[in-house]
Amino acid sequence: MNNRINLDGTYHIDIDDHNWVLKKSVPTQAMRKGGQPSDNAGKLHDVILGYYPNLKIALKYYVDHLEKDEITESPEPVSIATLQAILLRIEKLCNGLKLVETGE
Repeated sequence: MNNRINLDGTYHIDIDDHNWVLKKSVPTQAMRKGGQPSDNAGKLHDVILGYYPNLKIALKYYVDHLEKDEITESPEPVSIATLQAILLRIEKLCNGLKLVETGE
């Protein structure tokens, strides 16, 4: 049985005996690379973003991915105030982390 830290609705960290594994849940595309329709279209699956030796490093990369996601999704250039708001939101998320057991 593994342990998991749910960071938000998209990111989580799975913990095993050797690593802290940062993952992102993303929807499956409607079409496969070969052009065939996907049976799992729209269903969420995990993408591994990295394996890290400790929680501090895993959280550093989580913050990096989250910042990039928010900046990429912004329709306009991002201001310093917006970046500060993003960082404050990330800090609040990190302060509310809880460890849960998974059935994996």
